[in-house]
Amino acid sequence: MEKRMKKRFINYKYVMHAHYPKDPQTAMTDPPVEMNIEDWHMLCDHFESENFLKRSQINKANKSKQVYANTSGAKSLDQRIYELEKKKKQK
Repeated sequence: MEKRMKKRFINYKYVMHAHYPKDPQTAMTDPPVEMNIEDWHMLCDHFESENFLKRSQINKANKSKQVYANTSGAKSLDQRIYELEKKKKQK
């Protein structure tokens, strides 16, 4: 249950960040309809924080280094390869 709530909260922050404009001054005055102004200001402060911006830059750099996009769902490519090798050994 805790993992599910954590995932939903992370997804919610992602959706709110998509609503967040590039200009911080504009962001403060334009909250999403479903969010009260105090919570929106707190989230805007989070999006502007040094920690968030640093992590965002790291993630962008890592994403740009990816050669292939993973389209195999929740399992990593390494996990899929491991499972295929395991099946081959069983035959």
